[in-house]
Amino acid sequence: MSIDISFVIPFSYREDRSGRLNRILHHLEDLRTGDDEIIISDESPFIPTNELEDAPFDVYINDWRAVFNRARALNLGIKLARNRFICTTDIDIVYTLDFFPKIKPLVEENSLLTFNVEENGRIIHKGIPGFSIIFDKQKCEEIGMWDESFEGYGEEDNIFRDHYILAGGKLKYVPISIEHLPHPQSELCHEYVDKAHQHYLVKKHELEEKYGVRYDPWTFNPR
Repeated sequence: MSIDISFVIPFSYREDRSGRLNRILHHLEDLRTGDDEIIISDESPFIPTNELEDAPFDVYINDWRAVFNRARALNLGIKLARNRFICTTDIDIVYTLDFFPKIKPLVEENSLLTFNVEENGRIIHKGIPGFSIIFDKQKCEEIGMWDESFEGYGEEDNIFRDHYILAGGKLKYVPISIEHLPHPQSELCHEYVDKAHQHYLVKKHELEEKYGVRYDPWTFNPR
């Protein structure tokens, strides 16, 4: 079976990462095959013209918000995706040329694929869902999409994975690496992370009550 992917890029312009949206768009253009599509879900109040200049993409949505919400931006893009399988990605991600030819045969109904993440040639994360994952749009819709109650970014990816798997999705950790380009952390980063973790614990408890289970989040991560 031929697998076509919708790449969804949640985005909010920051001057310290100028040019990276344009970079990832050209990068994905070089990698996509068949009916793969590229969707930009932008919550920026302003975006310089050079970010989209001569850039290849299929769908561009701008839903300006005062505060970026990664889950909301993802949901907007996913709703417009025409393909069944979604790849969430980021302006700071780099894939190898053989990444998708190796990965696409592993994609199947209800699956959620996670990978290793490298920075400067060193693996910094194994199988966490926060950078780039591939999943089934139908299963995503079945669980109510990404949880927009998470502010900014952080942990919305973990609760999505938890919910997806508890609802019958199939987690596949593939020990192939993607690269994350380092960048300066925003002043809000630590504040987001702190608040997000506390909120994650609340939402995790809600899932445990809903599905009648108690679980350790590390269960879903490779050691």
